[in-house]
Amino acid sequence: MEIQIIGYFLIPLGIFLFFKDIKYILYLTIFFSGFTSSSIVNFGSNFSLQPSYYLGTLFIIKSFFLIYNKKLLIKPDKFLFAFIIISILSIIMPTLINSKDVLIMNQDSLISNISFTSSNITQLMYLILCFIVYLCIKNYFYHNPAEIEQCVKILIYSTVAICILGFYQEFAFIKHLEFDKIFRSGIHGNTQGGIGFIRVYSVTQEPSMLAYFLIPMLALSISLGKNTLDITHKVVFILLIILTAILSTSTTFFVGLAALILKIIFDKLLLLIKNITDEKEKIGYILPIIFFLFILLLIVVINLNPIIKDSLITGSYDKFLGNNVSGKERSSIFRLHINAALNYPFLGVGFGTARSKDLFSTWLCNTGFIGMGIFIFYLYKIITKLKTISKLSYGLSNYIFVLFICAFTSVPEPYNLFIWIIFAAAETLICKKQ
Repeated sequence: MEIQIIGYFLIPLGIFLFFKDIKYILYLTIFFSGFTSSSIVNFGSNFSLQPSYYLGTLFIIKSFFLIYNKKLLIKPDKFLFAFIIISILSIIMPTLINSKDVLIMNQDSLISNISFTSSNITQLMYLILCFIVYLCIKNYFYHNPAEIEQCVKILIYSTVAICILGFYQEFAFIKHLEFDKIFRSGIHGNTQGGIGFIRVYSVTQEPSMLAYFLIPMLALSISLGKNTLDITHKVVFILLIILTAILSTSTTFFVGLAALILKIIFDKLLLLIKNITDEKEKIGYILPIIFFLFILLLIVVINLNPIIKDSLITGSYDKFLGNNVSGKERSSIFRLHINAALNYPFLGVGFGTARSKDLFSTWLCNTGFIGMGIFIFYLYKIITKLKTISKLSYGLSNYIFVLFICAFTSVPEPYNLFIWIIFAAAETLICKKQ
């Protein structure tokens, strides 16, 4: 066991805050939820303890004490709970499947037959931990609804910090300064770079994971009211996200941006068709300004660095068409897991058995059409219900939609706590409205 640099700061701070108001542990958990490649403790080369997992666990323990004393407990969403139950039941599948003909890509990124491994347990434990964190946060939000807006602000502060650390990472690479050892000390940390330029990943595992965190935050921020984010700060915040995302040269960001634009257009068309005028949902004049500045920034940055141009334009085009190695690999693995899901449509091949390059084929293969169908219905329900409550809820609707479009196309990891924090906030707003 080796304590990392961030750990020397966060371990005692977490213990100190445990004996204070529970909201402070929650604030810290939210702030570090995007630091997905940071670690406070490494256990050999097998496991890294993320800051948000450590703080989230403290939040769970503190919540259990409060729930026990005050007898306050809010039920989880029935569809999300049903998905968790299906996931638990599905892990019996690897021991029941005897076929040698159906292949999957396992958690070690190797093509293999279906078999029960330790990954079935570890992946399920990650899912259950995220679910418990979500349930405790939802319970807290339900009894303290005013805290939701404050927690969104903290997530914004966290995003600013992650973007700034991304810029420092680029500076550190050029000046040969230390970055990974301080801010990115998890066992899966790896430096991606080239001559004179490094793809920015900040405190995440890789550039696509940085984009996966950033683009939903952009989707959330564009509809926030002045009480949460005034117009000047909103423009600066959005430009900061866009510039950082461009430096990451990640296709995931542009997938999310396209999804956001299409969702906003679709929502506006629905309002037009229904002849509804709802000032709470109007984006106003900020949207065309943002898109104009985005195009301007994109042109400037691409012209400043030809490496970005090659990675961003040519690389993304080839990936979408399946012409490069990444595109061909994603396509073949996707087909492999869809085939496995068709062979075992009810409970899949077992949660944690397969790992694709996207969440859709991963969970469809692992939990079958029943599990994946329930989860998609859950997403549809909260995305649609959030749209008409408030500016904040519409932002959360955008956040969840964009995040899962990115996940279903290019990111197989659903265990980042910022996802489950947003679920808790979204469900609380819906419950309070009802």
